[in-house]
Amino acid sequence: MSGSSRRLAVAVAIAALATAAHAADAFVTTVKKNFTFRGGTIALDNRFGDVVVTAQSGSDVDIRATIRSSDASFGQRIKVTATEASSGIAVTTDVPDVHFNTGSLSYSIDYEVRIPASAPLSIRNRFGNTEVSGLRAAGTIVNAQGSVTLRDVGARQMVENSFGSVTVTNALNEVVVRNQNGSVRVEHAATVDVSDRFGSVVVRNIARSASVANSNGSVEMEDVGGPVTITNSFAGVKATNIRGTLQIDNRNGTVDVREVTNSTSIKSSFARVSVSSVKGHLSVTSQNGGVVASDIRGAVTITTSFAGVDVRDINGPAAITNENGKVTAMDVQGNLNVDTRFGAVRAENIRGSASVVNANGSVALTGVQGAALVRTSFAAVFLKSVGGAIEVQNQNGSITVSDPPASACHDISLKTTFASIRVALPPSPSYRVSARTSFGRISTDVPIATSSASDESLSGTIGSGTCKLELVNANGNITID
Repeated sequence: MSGSSRRLAVAVAIAALATAAHAADAFVTTVKKNFTFRGGTIALDNRFGDVVVTAQSGSDVDIRATIRSSDASFGQRIKVTATEASSGIAVTTDVPDVHFNTGSLSYSIDYEVRIPASAPLSIRNRFGNTEVSGLRAAGTIVNAQGSVTLRDVGARQMVENSFGSVTVTNALNEVVVRNQNGSVRVEHAATVDVSDRFGSVVVRNIARSASVANSNGSVEMEDVGGPVTITNSFAGVKATNIRGTLQIDNRNGTVDVREVTNSTSIKSSFARVSVSSVKGHLSVTSQNGGVVASDIRGAVTITTSFAGVDVRDINGPAAITNENGKVTAMDVQGNLNVDTRFGAVRAENIRGSASVVNANGSVALTGVQGAALVRTSFAAVFLKSVGGAIEVQNQNGSITVSDPPASACHDISLKTTFASIRVALPPSPSYRVSARTSFGRISTDVPIATSSASDESLSGTIGSGTCKLELVNANGNITID
């Protein structure tokens, strides 16, 4: 069965297209045309057949059209016309109207064309495949119901297609692809601009820049030498080894980004975002989707909801805003700022200060070199090895602070209700103590020179009283170790 044959079946006023075997062809003929290219554009218009164009040296234009039909009289009425004018060479296919009351009809017109590599080309084809190779001039292909293949082309190439795939390899200049209901694959090109829907898009080995707009189909971008822009929906996006800036706007599909040498900006919803090895800044705005980021060399800004955030190995500050999801931050070289609710916050090894605003979620900070500020409610707060001042405002949740630095003290202020406060001080501490509670007790293992003391309040100094230690509670105990 020929891939280029097309059958037109007519029965009871209902028409349908299908393929037919060459063995059933009652009519086969070949039409040849030869020209010398003198300038302009070589334009070819066809339907119901394949078009193959190959570039050659010199100025010859060789056209070979093969006409097949299951009905001899119909096939004889198919005409191939080629004309030459100042605008170039025009090749057209004239197919008569079909008026069959019974039976079926199949026919096809397949072209094999050889043109100078420097000749601009324009092809319009329907219900067939189109293939172009070796062209060094600008080319335009408008195709439908068939695949398009471009190989080893130069200058700007424009491709429009529907209900078929588009494949481009080894393009020396810009490639523009507009497709519908078919996949797109571009490999080894200078610049790429692709739009598609209901088909996957794969773009690889692009020297300069790449732009893809897709929907209902995945996007895969790899090894691009310049900036990349990707817009997609209802499918995943994957970008790897991008040597310029990266912008992604995706909805209802996962995002996977790796190895970007510049800043990265991602917008997403209802799916997970995973980012690693970015040498610039990272910005992620998401809804109802988790975010995972690691090995980021610049600042990190993340906003999401109803899912977790996990950032690790950040060589700059990190700002995280989340709703109804937990937050984990590890090895942050700058300041950490977290604003969340209904989710636990855990952070370790923060080289700067840490600020956490939470609601209905626990907070655990370990190894913060700078100050720590925490606001939360209805959950516990655990602070360990905080090198700067500490301020915690909690409600209905316990507070535990341990291992502050022994080298120098910093102010500590802890406030909560309906839960306990416990502070473990370093050896040889030096604090001005002000502790009070209601419906609870105050106990201490550290010698305090008291100015006033009772079961529910305590004022005095520890050591020389260099720093402030303020502990305020209601309906809970206070313990100083």
